[in-house]
Parts: sequence; C-alpha cells; structure tokens
Amino acid sequence: MEFLADLFNIVIGLAADLLSFFSSLFSLFFDAFNYIYEWAIKWWINSKIEMVEMAYRITSELFSEYEVYTFISNAFNKMPANLAYSAHAFGIVDGLRIVVDAYATAFVLRVMGW
Repeated sequence: MEFLADLFNIVIGLAADLLSFFSSLFSLFFDAFNYIYEWAIKWWINSKIEMVEMAYRITSELFSEYEVYTFISNAFNKMPANLAYSAHAFGIVDGLRIVVDAYATAFVLRVMGW
C-alpha cells in the first residue's frame, strides 16, 4: 500500500512539474516576442531619427553651397542699424534660420520619400 502512495506522489509531482514547465514555456515565448517587438520599435524610431539627421546635414550642405545664410545675413544687415541690432539681439535672425532649416529639411525628406 505504501508503494502505491509513493507511486501516486511521484506521478502527481511529475504532472505538476510538467504543468509548471509548459506554463513557463509559454511565458518564455511571450517574453521573447515582447523583446523582439521592443527591439523592432527601437530600431524603427532610431532609423527615423537618423534619417532626419541625414536630411538636416544635406540641407546644411546645400545652404552653405548656395550661400543662403549669407543672403539672410545680408538682408538683415541692409536694415537700419538699430533695427538690425535689435533683430540680432532678440534672436530673430537665428529664429528665421531655424525656420528656414526646418522647411528645407522637410523638403529634403519629401524628396527622399519620407
């Protein structure tokens, strides 16, 4: 009789271990899928950031070749001295450069198909 009780305990322990193994196996697959999905999202976001940075570098190179920044500076320097000084002091010139850079970067991204 003791033999049967030990045998049942072994079978019950084996069933509990198998159940625990399969439940943890599904959890392992779920965690692996989450990790892969998280990695793919990080890669997608980083690729978008790199593409914007590349477009900005292209835009800066084009603007320096075509001397757009020089044109903007000359346009502000043709204004009366006190007005030009105020524009530089308040950062209007730098703000205009940022806006022009943003529009040009958006244009380069559209040309690239983004």
